[in-house]
Amino acid sequence: MSATLSDSTIEPFWRRLRQIWLYPLQMGPLITVVALAVAQTFVSYMMIIGWFLSLLVLGALYRYAFLVLRATANGRMEPPEGLGDIDNSLGMTQIGLIAAYMISAVLGAVILVVLQMPLLAIGWVGLLAFAYPGSTMSLAIDMNIWHALNPATPLAIMGRLGWPYFVVALLCLLFVFCQANAASLLAPYLPTPLDQIVTNMLGNYVTIASFHLMGYLIYQYHRELGFEIEAPLRLRKAADDPDQDLLDECEALAREGQLEDAIARIGAHLRDRGGSAAVHQRYRKLLSARQDTAALLTHGHQWLSILVAQDKLRDALNLAQECLTLDPAFRPQHPEECHPLAMAAHQQHRAQLCLQLLSGFHQQYPKHKDIPKNLLLASQVLAERLNQEDRARKLLLQVKERYPEHPLIEEVDRYLSFLDKLSPPPAPASSG
Repeated sequence: MSATLSDSTIEPFWRRLRQIWLYPLQMGPLITVVALAVAQTFVSYMMIIGWFLSLLVLGALYRYAFLVLRATANGRMEPPEGLGDIDNSLGMTQIGLIAAYMISAVLGAVILVVLQMPLLAIGWVGLLAFAYPGSTMSLAIDMNIWHALNPATPLAIMGRLGWPYFVVALLCLLFVFCQANAASLLAPYLPTPLDQIVTNMLGNYVTIASFHLMGYLIYQYHRELGFEIEAPLRLRKAADDPDQDLLDECEALAREGQLEDAIARIGAHLRDRGGSAAVHQRYRKLLSARQDTAALLTHGHQWLSILVAQDKLRDALNLAQECLTLDPAFRPQHPEECHPLAMAAHQQHRAQLCLQLLSGFHQQYPKHKDIPKNLLLASQVLAERLNQEDRARKLLLQVKERYPEHPLIEEVDRYLSFLDKLSPPPAPASSG
């Protein structure tokens, strides 16, 4: 079965080849590449103990490479910090895996050549070259050398991933070819032991880049491989959001492409216990990703009431503006929320938003007690913010006509006088 489709939320590895190739140039990997290259060169000049120390240095390289592979497989594109949770012996175990492959390749090729089957010998070596990345990936996931050495293991990975696996295997071989070619070109121009240091640096560079590439392949096709991505651990601080665990859980669900599950999880939390502002905002982002306008407006009504009750009027106005963009007919769910919101909009010089909130209030709630003060506020906005004194005067005259005994009538009269001084009303048309 060929895994030609991966998680749609993860960028395919073939679009990240430049970043993958340049990964070892970051500070942590680069220091490791250089330091281990110097160490490899230094111990190579020692006698018997030098061979043993070379194995230890090579084991340290592979241990760091496995840290890179596992971090990448878990979706962390930054180089790993610290020593991680990789077993100290895993680097040496990888050397054992390589040794097993090399012995198998040499013995198999020699036997096939002796049997006068040179083409099969070449095919055998090629097969092992393609199987090696699968065994390495298996060792990184399971940390079990015997499972990694089982011929069925890389074959199963090939079957699950199909052509992407073979592309990655070819890229790993290409990395090695480029490293060997670059080393041979530079060696004649470099003095000893600098040529050895550069050769070792190039080899270490390619090793880390290859392990990063294999880790990304696991990350991209983790579902096909049955690999569960680890949620990143972080220390909570006093200033962290109280619902941070929920946010992290839903972020992981969204990253896995399980948008509906993330929406349902936050929706249930909001219905049962409410949530922080970050939870509401994340919920709206998820709904926007699903392009669910109806749900956005429903949530907008609910959250708007909460924000007004908490006197968070600036946030409430931003939410109202967002909902009005989705639906110009949007209004607060409860009529008593309208005036404080409109007043806040007026005070923040958001004239159009204020008038949108007040528009049609007296028609929707014809007997509501806030009609006079809403009409007065609308007239003030029209006159003071938009220079529409005539429209403002008409609204005030409506208040005088419909509510002659209202306590605001004196203030309405004062504002009418102010408008008359600011802009005298038009003279009545002459009948003659």
